[in-house]
Amino acid sequence: NWINGEYIKNQTAEKLAEYVSIKNTSIIELVKSRTSTLVQLENEVKKIALPPKEYDSKSLKKHFKELNIKLLKEFFDNLKNSDESCEKIFNEVLEKNGVGIAKLAQPIRIALVGIAQSPSVIEVMKVLGKDEVLTRIEKDTDLDGKPDMFKRAGDTTFTRINDTNASFNLQKQKTELKDKKSEAKRDNSKK
Repeated sequence: NWINGEYIKNQTAEKLAEYVSIKNTSIIELVKSRTSTLVQLENEVKKIALPPKEYDSKSLKKHFKELNIKLLKEFFDNLKNSDESCEKIFNEVLEKNGVGIAKLAQPIRIALVGIAQSPSVIEVMKVLGKDEVLTRIEKDTDLDGKPDMFKRAGDTTFTRINDTNASFNLQKQKTELKDKKSEAKRDNSKK
């Protein structure tokens, strides 16, 4: 596989386009260094070129906390109402909120490709273009009333992204109930 990987890395995107079904040379160039076989290249190109059909539930649980969701909504709203590039809006949201890149990059990446692993989210947004970025975020984060990514991942822990308070209140109630049960157990064991 190492030899295959070196061959792929040293080929032009145009040459590699002969071997994959989606001929987008910008995406091929972006992912070719991350692959060691043509099958992997094909899968990586599809992961970016096509909207996700499903979402990695572990990525969702890890990277869709209340702050991440707030930042994603802010990014979406600012991008939708601006003529600026995705990268500029991305950096403005980070600066305004004083947070690290991962707090916003991961939820965007998941909305765009369905999982928390991909090339640079800035580069992915550049190859997709602003309109596709907005479409994927809006469609898959339930900002327009369509089924959200949590449901598509089969995850019942979360509710709609627009209803974050209800979602986090439910989690809080579960934690409080668990704490009360533990406390009652301790009290009973003391008797």
